[in-house]
Amino acid sequence: MSSKNEQTKLDVAQKNVFHKPLIELSSTQSASTDLPATTIKTGFCTDSAPIAATLTNAFLDFSAKSGLDLRQKGVGPGERWCIEAARWKDAMDSKIEDMPRVKLDSTHVKALDSVGMDVLQKFQAGQELGKAHEVPGKSPSLGKVARESSQIGGKEPKA
Repeated sequence: MSSKNEQTKLDVAQKNVFHKPLIELSSTQSASTDLPATTIKTGFCTDSAPIAATLTNAFLDFSAKSGLDLRQKGVGPGERWCIEAARWKDAMDSKIEDMPRVKLDSTHVKALDSVGMDVLQKFQAGQELGKAHEVPGKSPSLGKVARESSQIGGKEPKA
């Protein structure tokens, strides 16, 4: 079966930052077994690697300077991984040039223990921008009802 036709996998026991069922970020088939699972992992994000991110060259450089050279382990820019909140936050605090974008639907609720929702939303992945989410404790925004035609549709995911 083509990955384009696969259904989204949910973990109803785990919650994302919207307190909804957690959505799988990436397939575990592509995972390297040589990576520390508490720092970076594929599949569903966990409380130890809660932030669902698309990695960038700047983040990979930052990680290498911090002692974990992910490129040597076969990880490259543009790949989707669940990463440790402290490492992501350190990169943000260091003001790296191109922060990894965060897929909020796949980010584990435990990320909120380290990083505020407002900060995560600043770095949300492009396909989620403009997507209406109901945040617990807050009323839905009363923003635009219609979107421009350039905002409709998405790009095919890379295989």
